[in-house]
Amino acid sequence: MHSSRENTIWDDPFVGVWDWHIPTNTQVCNATFAAMLGYDTSALPVMPMFWLDKLVTEDYVSFVRHLEAFLTEPQPISFQTELRFQTSQGKILYTKAAFRVLEREPSGIVNQLRASFLDISFTKELSTLLQNNEFLQAKANHLASIGGWEYDFVEESFFCTQKTQEIFELPSSPTWATWLACFQYEADRQHFYMQLYAAFQAKKAFVFECYITTPTGNSRKIKLEAEPVSTGEQCRKMLGYVQDVTPVAPSMPNDIAPDQRKAFIEYAPVALAMFDTDMRYLAASGKWKQIYQLEGLDLNNQLCYEVMPHLAEHCRPFHQRALQGEEVHADAERYIGANGKEEWLKWIIRPWYAPNNTIGGIIIFTDLITEQQAAKEALIKAKEQAEQAAIAKTQFLSTMSHEIRTPMNAVIGITHLLMQNAREDQEEYLKILKFSAENLLVLINDILDFNKIEAGKIEFEEVDFNLKDLLSNIRAALLQKATDKGIQLKLMIDDDLPTAVKGDSVRIGQIITNLVTNAVKFTEKGKVTITASLVKKDKDTTTINFEVKDTGIGIPKDKWEQIFESFTQASSETTRKFGGTGLGLTITKRLLELQGSHIQLDSTPDVGSKFFFDLTLKNSNHQFKKSDTIFTEQQQRSLKGLKLLIADDNQINIIVAKQFLDRWDITCDVAENGLLALQMVQQAHYDLVLMDLQMPEMDGYQATKHIRQLGKEYFKKVPIIALTASAMLDIKDKAFAVGMTDYISKPFNPDELYRKIALHSGQLASMN
Repeated sequence: MHSSRENTIWDDPFVGVWDWHIPTNTQVCNATFAAMLGYDTSALPVMPMFWLDKLVTEDYVSFVRHLEAFLTEPQPISFQTELRFQTSQGKILYTKAAFRVLEREPSGIVNQLRASFLDISFTKELSTLLQNNEFLQAKANHLASIGGWEYDFVEESFFCTQKTQEIFELPSSPTWATWLACFQYEADRQHFYMQLYAAFQAKKAFVFECYITTPTGNSRKIKLEAEPVSTGEQCRKMLGYVQDVTPVAPSMPNDIAPDQRKAFIEYAPVALAMFDTDMRYLAASGKWKQIYQLEGLDLNNQLCYEVMPHLAEHCRPFHQRALQGEEVHADAERYIGANGKEEWLKWIIRPWYAPNNTIGGIIIFTDLITEQQAAKEALIKAKEQAEQAAIAKTQFLSTMSHEIRTPMNAVIGITHLLMQNAREDQEEYLKILKFSAENLLVLINDILDFNKIEAGKIEFEEVDFNLKDLLSNIRAALLQKATDKGIQLKLMIDDDLPTAVKGDSVRIGQIITNLVTNAVKFTEKGKVTITASLVKKDKDTTTINFEVKDTGIGIPKDKWEQIFESFTQASSETTRKFGGTGLGLTITKRLLELQGSHIQLDSTPDVGSKFFFDLTLKNSNHQFKKSDTIFTEQQQRSLKGLKLLIADDNQINIIVAKQFLDRWDITCDVAENGLLALQMVQQAHYDLVLMDLQMPEMDGYQATKHIRQLGKEYFKKVPIIALTASAMLDIKDKAFAVGMTDYISKPFNPDELYRKIALHSGQLASMN
């Protein structure tokens, strides 16, 4: 007959027990152990050590050797190990096994052996996940029911842990569709989709709560959290956890008796302690005693606050809240032990209930997370340092851009003016000067665009634009370069393409211009062809295939992926011969990916290359007029009668701007700083103000803000165009925020300056 304590262990619903009487070769096991292996006690195999056949092969070999050595050694009476079983349902069961000799003959021969098995599958499952992902590590130590899941946007594949399957009551290897089908309400499913994709695009974590209905009809409330994971340069996966947060009635815990809870706590491999309503110890695990330096003490019926006086004042309020029925927890809390050592703990306090549904006391779970906290703090520090470095890089690029663009404005502007009336012997030199200046400006713009993309500051507009005009303008802008090289530049547009679509015409133009510029650059003879053809069109969207094909130098297949990397070209010889930053294709690739598309390549060395991609744009009913087009130099007419104010402290910039304004018959005044500009606007009537942003006394932002705050209607409506060499990522938004009408970067394009002056002064409409 077993003792009362042995009976408690034998009936324990958490611990599997197996006895083997060796002389008679008989075995007995409790219902818990049978259930662990997927059996009913009445259906157990009759062989004595039936469970050996259920061991995973690797564990079987090492365990049998260990057991034989143990049975033949006279001294040891117990040993512990971890064993893995294959259950009747085909699942892997992880256990912590303890073997103890119950009876041994004087000669040393073992007559009776007992083994106890504790299911640690949940801990092992989480440990495996923790090794692969730090995100789950931060969530996995909850005592509550938590499962993990992963969704790959590229492969469209879904994986979830066994615990997730149990929460959703799904069969093994569920699909993304069957998982989402459990969402109880369609609105929740749609909302989850929106949050998921928004988090993916923004690369931020999100939390979502909703109700599900399992295939068996059970309704549960769940909490989902997900975080994007980057693989190389691309963010492709969402990794998350799911927790069953369904409110549980107080009567539910009564299925487990207090003495069974005590037995479980004593055997638990984690830090657990059980107290009555007076906060006296009923049970504590070995791990608990280890963390709180209580080894060797008999804690039974000891008052918690007397055993741990240094924690009494801090912990008492949390204990009282739990004794009132609340669950209290802390994800990370600093703890100074009795020995003065600083540790970090994560804890959960829950009430336990007596058979009469009254609170019998509390159970406390503690996890030592000092190492995790140190790693987290190191990660936060590293993140802050990286952010500071990114800010410093952005500020450096902005400053350098301003310092380079200011003289570039003079170089390009004056070169442009000189070429209007150049002598024949000067034209060649001016062309070289113009070409060199424009190439330098391309390098600057590439680096700045790349920085914007890296910083996640690219935003896409959605405006109506004329697709055919955009492509025609790109061809017209690059035609002279192609003609100078003796190659053809063709444009082929599908007749079925809509004239008007919605999207970011600037970014789409940048993508195609990058591809065409490269094609012209790397083609010495033959032609470059731009093609736009209709893929499909429905009620809301149009998908278009864009292709840029050349007969140039081509690219070896082993270099196809390399040319899309930052600052990389196919070979060093290419860089020396053709120049460039190696950022054009990187920027093109990133801009397309941000719009849900992918650049593709087909190329043969010495034959040519073809870059192509599909882009889906929204349909538009906009009817374009002549005013939507850009004026060429030949179309520019006199703007006589307009009076402008130029606010700029750089004399060279002023000289260049005045030269163009004089050509267009525009009269102008000059203010050397923002304060003077504010005064002059109040003394004379100007049709438009060109406002530099960085000036002494008062900058362009402050001057514009003060002008807009002046009382008369004129000051609220007078057009103010920001004219600046700055390249801060948010400069445009900041300019509009203070009331500026438009924005031009220096060095400016004369045609663009002309058009914006004509547009905002009301002259554009009168010309059409």
